Amino acid sequence: MEESSRSLLITCLVRKGDLFNAQKEIANVLELWPNSLPVHKNLVGNFYNYGLWKEFLEETERYRKMDPTSAHPDWEQSLVDLLHGDMLKGWEGYEARLRLPVESKPQRAFQEPAWMGEPFIGKTLLVWAEQGLGDTFMFIRYLPLVKMLGGETILEAQGALLDVVATCGGADVLVPERTPLCPFDLQVS
Repeated sequence: MEESSRSLLITCLVRKGDLFNAQKEIANVLELWPNSLPVHKNLVGNFYNYGLWKEFLEETERYRKMDPTSAHPDWEQSLVDLLHGDMLKGWEGYEARLRLPVESKPQRAFQEPAWMGEPFIGKTLLVWAEQGLGDTFMFIRYLPLVKMLGGETILEAQGALLDVVATCGGADVLVPERTPLCPFDLQVS
């Protein structure tokens, strides 16, 4: 069996709850391909998904040593930090998602600079939905606080949420996701 098939087998065993055989297969795979980044990345994801924190931490460090420039271990670690309540470290590490390969992150390219939280009086800020509906719900509550720092705000949100987010306040203009935008000076996801 080839490397990718063995990696998928591990995923299946973990999802099935057969951790004993998954661990045996992990040992076999690591013996055959000890430096396989896809296998190690798969293991990190499996350990995270099933709350195997000790194994997750060990595998994350192994992955980090094998590929010190990869953003994956930092991003995965940030999710665990947030899950366990270390908000400062977690949100700081969460920025690693922006260094992930292009297929793993939002496909947006703006000429306008990213807003870094500074006052933006006299300017227009585009706030755009980066991830899923739940993330939009989680963060929309901060838009009134953002609005207090400056000028005009444009909120680009998922079409399914437009009626709901319109009630949250803070947006001068509300537009459906991926529609033409009026000019703006700064942007933030």
